[in-house]
Amino acid sequence: MKHLISLALTGALFISCTTFLTTGYAKEQQSISQDITAQRQQFEKKMGERLDRLGTQMEELRTKAAAMKERANKDLNKYLAEAEKKQKIASQKFEMIQKESEKKWHKLSSELNKAADDFEKAFEKAKSHFKD
Repeated sequence: MKHLISLALTGALFISCTTFLTTGYAKEQQSISQDITAQRQQFEKKMGERLDRLGTQMEELRTKAAAMKERANKDLNKYLAEAEKKQKIASQKFEMIQKESEKKWHKLSSELNKAADDFEKAFEKAKSHFKD
């Protein structure tokens, strides 16, 4: 009889510990998931603002290029075309990252950063060939 009581108490203790540990693990995982979600939202917000800012600057440069003499405009348009190509790639990656799961977005964020850097470099190159 003592063994049965001891066994019952051991089982109850085991179930209580397992429930406690499982609940703690679940709360920890939920906290981690919330942190990742916050990081993702912050990244997407900053990247969206960066791409929008560069896009606006590209439009301003295009407007100025249109007012230039034909030869200078032709040269500048070559650099603008390259920047537009890089802008399109960065925009596509930005759209992709917004559709990805929480697990995959972090990997894609480095690809998006590279694409945005390439776009910004191409824009700066076009801008450097423009003289007011």
